[in-house]
Amino acid sequence: MRYITIKKNIFYQADGTTGGIVGFMSDITESKKAEDNLKESEARFKDLSEASLETIIFIENGIVTNVNRKNV
Repeated sequence: MRYITIKKNIFYQADGTTGGIVGFMSDITESKKAEDNLKESEARFKDLSEASLETIIFIENGIVTNVNRKNV
């Protein structure tokens, strides 16, 4: 199975009448696989942090972005 995006547009002739349709197809299968793998990895990481016996706090740029709820 492949994932693709298709973009199309009408083009016009010099006199303003419709000349036809142009299109572009791009294979995004590898990008989609990488996105799916990242989502799966994030889910596993969340499950592991929630199962931890220790409190885990994530801070990015001085802002708490995530805390495992088990020990808070």
